[in-house]
Amino acid sequence: MRSAADLKRIFQEGWNIPARVDNYVRTVAEGEFCEGATAQAWRSALETALSAVGRLKVLDVGTGPGVFACLYAQMGHECIGLDFSNRMLAAARQRAAELTLDCAFVFGDAEEPPFDADSFDCVSSRHLLFNLPRPGVAVRQWVRILKPGGKLILIGDDSGERRSSTLAAGARRILGRSLRRFSGSRPRGWNAGPDYIKAVSECPLFRHTAGAIQAVMEAAGLQDIRSCPTEDVYYARLKSCPLIRRWSFPPTRPFILIGTTP
Repeated sequence: MRSAADLKRIFQEGWNIPARVDNYVRTVAEGEFCEGATAQAWRSALETALSAVGRLKVLDVGTGPGVFACLYAQMGHECIGLDFSNRMLAAARQRAAELTLDCAFVFGDAEEPPFDADSFDCVSSRHLLFNLPRPGVAVRQWVRILKPGGKLILIGDDSGERRSSTLAAGARRILGRSLRRFSGSRPRGWNAGPDYIKAVSECPLFRHTAGAIQAVMEAAGLQDIRSCPTEDVYYARLKSCPLIRRWSFPPTRPFILIGTTP
C-alpha cells in the first residue's frame, strides 16, 4: 500500500496529462454541462439541494474544468473552485470566461483546503472522495471551513453499477473504447495508465456507495443528512448520451447527499 503522498502525486500527474484533460473537457464538460436538458436538470437538482434564499458563498472542491462552479455561479451564488491540477484550473478559468461568469479558481489540496474556518455557506464536491487517500480527513476539513448551519453537498454515482465486472459488460466497454478511439473521439494518450488505475483502487472509497458516503458524513459530525432526487438528471443524461457510449458505458444514476453543520 502506497502512502497518501505517493497516491496524490500519481493522481496529480494523471490529471495534468494534456490529452486526458482535453478529452475530459470535450466529452464530459461540453457534452453534459453545456446549455441543454442535462445542464438544466443538474441546475434544478442543485437548487433543490441548496434550498437557498439569497446569495451564498460556495466552494466547489475538485472543480476540474469548473462545470459545477459555473452552475452555482449561474444560479447567482459566489463560487470558488479548488483543484490541484493546473491544467484543469486553466480549463475552468477559460470556461468561466466564455460564460462571462465571475468565478475564482484556486490551486490546492482537497484534503488540506487553504481557507479559514467558517468561510463558506456551502461546500460541494462531485466524484472526488473515491479518488482521495484520506476521505475522512477531507470531509472533516470541509466541515471545518463551513459556517454554522452550512451545507455539505456530495455528489456521486453508484460505483458498483459503473464498475460491473461481468464478462459482457467488460467486453462492451473494451469494444466501445476501441470504437471511440478509432472514430477520434478519444485521442491517443487520453488514459492516465495502469499505475493510475491501481492507485485509485487503493483509495478507501474506490467502490463507494451512497451509504458509505453518508457514513463518512455522519462521522464528521454533519446532521440532518438527506438525499436529493436525481431522476430528472439521470433521464436527461440517458437521452443525450451518444449511442456508442450508451451501449458500452451507459450513464449511471447519480446521487446527491446533503448534510448540515451544527
